[in-house]
Amino acid sequence: MLQESEDNETWFNVQSVTIDSTGAWYMTAHCNYRYRRFKIVVTGTEVEIDDIKIYTTQLPKFEDRQILLDNYGKITKLFEYGAEQIKNLWIFQEGNVSSINKSDNTYTLDRINLDEIRTTADEWNGSTTESSNVYLLWSWLNGLQRYYGTELEGKGPDHDEGMPDDMAGRITKILSYPGNFFASIDAGDDGYSSIMMFNGNGWHNLYRAPNKGERIFDMEYQPIYGDRPDRLWAQVGDNVIWLAMPSKILYALHDKQAEYTHESVVVSAWITGGMAEVEKLWHSLSIMADNLDGSTCWIEADYQLDDEKDWHPIPTNPYYISPQQEENFAADDESVNGKKMRYRLRLQTTDKMKSPKVNVVLVKAVGRIDIKYSYGLHFRNIKYKENLASDYQEIEPYELQCLIDEWANRLCTLRLNSAYKMYDNKKVFVDGTTTSILTEKREGYLSQLTLTEI
Repeated sequence: MLQESEDNETWFNVQSVTIDSTGAWYMTAHCNYRYRRFKIVVTGTEVEIDDIKIYTTQLPKFEDRQILLDNYGKITKLFEYGAEQIKNLWIFQEGNVSSINKSDNTYTLDRINLDEIRTTADEWNGSTTESSNVYLLWSWLNGLQRYYGTELEGKGPDHDEGMPDDMAGRITKILSYPGNFFASIDAGDDGYSSIMMFNGNGWHNLYRAPNKGERIFDMEYQPIYGDRPDRLWAQVGDNVIWLAMPSKILYALHDKQAEYTHESVVVSAWITGGMAEVEKLWHSLSIMADNLDGSTCWIEADYQLDDEKDWHPIPTNPYYISPQQEENFAADDESVNGKKMRYRLRLQTTDKMKSPKVNVVLVKAVGRIDIKYSYGLHFRNIKYKENLASDYQEIEPYELQCLIDEWANRLCTLRLNSAYKMYDNKKVFVDGTTTSILTEKREGYLSQLTLTEI
């Protein structure tokens, strides 16, 4: 046992470490408040303790317990996040997020002031966390939350159009990367798990498991020195795979060591031309692209119409001419009909250092709204004058014109009936009237009424 006279503290866990070339022994020991290293020199029967170095003035100790007296579920993750000099411990629960903050040597538990997150409790909420730029990121349901200051916003791939049904799932790992971050998604036993990348504006599919049920739970980034590409490692089912990443520059297209895969696929959004209910003639698909030569790089294209499940190849596939090539959707210069259309481009290459580069895709189509008729009707507006139905007009001409004007201004729906078939049983509205004087001795007009079919 060693004792120190200044405060009579007893040192324990005294251990010999090594003996140097002079025969000196080095020992380590610690007490309740310090951790020290001693140099012990033995000369005959004399023991000399020298070179005492204090490695810390106080051992780490636990502060008072912070008890979460709430019903927000179990703790799923602890994570350190904050400014460069001051970082706080963040606590993630199934239905809540809190942080432990220090002020005047006192630690307090502060819950995030956003009650809405507590309505979406789930056993995996917050199970993976990361900091990216100034933001704190964590998994929440099948999405991802981004937090800074007092602002919380959903930034997961489940937003906007979301993930396809067979690729949707919870985020199992968030991995920070300069200017971006990666997220692995577990689609379960019946889906295709994937790795997505967020670049600040949107999500991009970086990798998809080749088979259903090959679940992805973890990934890690490995920098590689030299000219070889870095590696993004991932557990995919029972296998461990790696993806080549840029090694000398962050933008992969500018990395001379980056290699292309043999095929990539782009599916457009549904195209309606802003008139979803209008039938259209879809004529041609024009692609402006670089690097097309027909032997090493080309593009295959197909399309879908309305609610079709099958893809129809463009008859004159493939596209192999740069800078532009236009092909019709149907053979013999015909067109195809539908209210909406989307296309799929399959970019092919046999050279791992070269790929088609698509600049512009132009779809040519013609749309026409449904044919609607206008009807011009002449009538006499004279009081007490017999009409074609042998009835007498009992309303004053001015009052009748005011009634017609009211129908026009209020865009009233009227039913037109006639002995003529093309005029009969039509739903119309009044566009307006033109009037000329018909009689001089009493008030009477010859008017033309314009009706438009609805």
